[in-house]
Amino acid sequence: RGEELEFMENIKALSKRPAHRDGEDPLPAPHAKRTRIDAPSENEALSPSLAWFLGSESKGGVSGAEFFRDNFEKKPLVVRAKNDDDANRAHKLFSYEKMLEYISKNEVSYNDDMCICTFKDKKKQIAELEGVADSKRVDDLYTKHNHTLQFYRPQRFSDSLWSFNHDLENDFQDLCGASAYLTPPNSQRHT
Repeated sequence: RGEELEFMENIKALSKRPAHRDGEDPLPAPHAKRTRIDAPSENEALSPSLAWFLGSESKGGVSGAEFFRDNFEKKPLVVRAKNDDDANRAHKLFSYEKMLEYISKNEVSYNDDMCICTFKDKKKQIAELEGVADSKRVDDLYTKHNHTLQFYRPQRFSDSLWSFNHDLENDFQDLCGASAYLTPPNSQRHT
C-alpha cells in the first residue's frame, strides 16, 4: 500500500510542468484549444518549400498572404506543376519509382503502410494482401491490373519529403504529414 502511494506521488510530481521564465506555460495542456495562426506579414518570409508549393503569382500561383487569407482552414487550393522544373521537383519528392525503391529496401507492410485498391462498379475494392509488401507484386498490380496505390507517411523513407514536411510544420505551426495516391494512367481515378 505504501509503494502504491509513493508511485502516485511520483506520477503527480512528473505531471507538474515548470512554468516558463516569464510565467507562461511553454507547453499548453493537450486539451487547450489551438489558436488560429496569423498570416505572415509582408516582411515574414515563407519557407522555401511552401513558397515553391504555392508558386509565384506571376506563374499563376498565389502569394502567402493570399493563401492564408483566402484558403488556409477555409477552402481547398488545387496546386498543379507550372512547368517542367516544378514537375521535376515534385517527382524528386515522391514518385512511383521511388515508392518501389522504398518497398524493396524497407519493411513496408501492406495494411499499415499502404493500401492497394481498384474501383469496380463505382465501389472501392481493396486487394486482400497481408505481410511485408513485395515491390514486384505491387508493380504488377499497378501496371497490369490498374490498381491505385495509397502509400502512407512516405516521409519516413525520404529525407527530401521529410524536410518538406518540416518546413510546412514551421509555416503552419502544427504537425504535417503526407500520403501518396498513385493511379495508373488511363484508369479510373481514386475518389
